[in-house]
Amino acid sequence: MFLVHDILPVTMPAHYVYPWRQEFEARLSASLDVVSHYYCISGETLRSLKAHAAWQGHSPRASIAYNGFDPEPTAHGEVPAALDAVLAEAPWLMVGTLEPKKGHEDAIAVFSHLWGAGYARPLVLIGRRGWMSEPIRDIIQTSPWLGTRLFWFDGLDDGAVAAAYRKAHALLFASEAEGFGLPLLEAVSHGVPVVTRDIAVAREVLGEGDFYFAGRAGLIAALTALEAPIRRAAVRERQARMVWWDWASVAEAVVTDLMRAPDARGVGEVVLDPSRRRPVVQARKSGTDVEMPRKVASIG
Repeated sequence: MFLVHDILPVTMPAHYVYPWRQEFEARLSASLDVVSHYYCISGETLRSLKAHAAWQGHSPRASIAYNGFDPEPTAHGEVPAALDAVLAEAPWLMVGTLEPKKGHEDAIAVFSHLWGAGYARPLVLIGRRGWMSEPIRDIIQTSPWLGTRLFWFDGLDDGAVAAAYRKAHALLFASEAEGFGLPLLEAVSHGVPVVTRDIAVAREVLGEGDFYFAGRAGLIAALTALEAPIRRAAVRERQARMVWWDWASVAEAVVTDLMRAPDARGVGEVVLDPSRRRPVVQARKSGTDVEMPRKVASIG
């Protein structure tokens, strides 16, 4: 049995370093000859796995066992003074390792365009340096907006990250692809609205809605639209109804499935019980609502 988070080094090789991506593909291909069952953490991962396997002449037994999520009590800790100061402005937030697929380059380009046109709300990036991060780090560190509108925090503890979620205007999830997308659940659990790139796994997690964007022009429209208090409240309310599985129900479902005979295990389906899903939103308020200028700009 294998648990598969994603096979992005195979489907998006340009975003991963050599020779690691080739080694990953070799191990994945070798597993097709010996693994009796794959559990994938999303339908997108399942589809990618089956497509890659079919290309190699295999038809593996596989099913979906989503990651669980347990909303935890708010973590408290020391918040760096620089972060505390920018949180007073209720910034946009991006959470995730700096790496090519996370969409930081698109986000910074769009925000820079908007800031130049008079938009005032800051963008806070939270994440450690990842592989192939030099280009995006150069973009951040050479930005004329760094320290005034653009901020990057590396190595924050859980308390500081929780504080950022609580006080953010919204989460921007700009990833081009993900195996799952934990920040989506983290933001919703703090009552923070999410604007996300229109990728398959985001729709699996958040469901249908009008908070998706495609391309830089679409991102400008999404950012400016969420400055309207009524619009922000509507997105927040819709996402607040979200339910998801906790880790206990995920573990129980996978163990139950494993106890079945190999031929009786779920194939191509979610092995989790929908009735075991619980509300994601925690019983607390999100950060303050700070209105910013709503001047809209276009970008090519």
